[in-house]
Amino acid sequence: MRTLINTPYLSLLSLLMANLAFCNIILTIGFTAYILLIDVFYYVQNIESIFIDGWPFADFCYAALRETLKYQIVHNVVFVQALFILLIAIDRYFSLFPNYDPFIESSWTPSLITILPYILVAVLLDFRLQNIIFGTSVALFICIFALIIPPMLAFVFNICTVMRQRQTNISSYLSHQRSCPIAILILINLQLFEKLAFFIELMSRNFDIEMVIGDTKSDAYFRGALQICFQV
Repeated sequence: MRTLINTPYLSLLSLLMANLAFCNIILTIGFTAYILLIDVFYYVQNIESIFIDGWPFADFCYAALRETLKYQIVHNVVFVQALFILLIAIDRYFSLFPNYDPFIESSWTPSLITILPYILVAVLLDFRLQNIIFGTSVALFICIFALIIPPMLAFVFNICTVMRQRQTNISSYLSHQRSCPIAILILINLQLFEKLAFFIELMSRNFDIEMVIGDTKSDAYFRGALQICFQV
């Protein structure tokens, strides 16, 4: 395995982490803009009437902006974020093998790794496109399960990495590699908690699936806990 000293090549982990940070920035901007758009423009009747009466294309622009923010930015970038987290977990798992090379030697590979997840999500997981091809129910089913599967796979890969590192007697010059999988594991746990809450809420709202315990009082506490989970 090539050492980190004086290497002219780009680290795959650094590239994936940079792309993940970019996704987080885009999601933050998209969520903030979408919330402001809904709260300020949609629910405030005075502002809405002023815009619509003063500008005849305001309604069309509002619909186009809402579509762009909700589906093309927030919806699709959430899937891209999950894919990059999965790729990071796979990269850390492969780093356990001595023959694995964590560096990128080809000049076009960074561009491919950066662009390919966006293309895959736009072609395979775009809700509007799936709705046209498969219908609303199938499109919702695909999107809901695509939301939860990548974090679950990333969790499995990262758990295997952390457990394998604890079992292996890693020398001191490689001890810095232990902190990265643990930090990624914390990030994946947060992502898994978030995606699981989305998964349960979307299944409940779109397919009328209810989770019950059996006792009326316990069901009330359970639903209250789920509502807190949804809000978080």
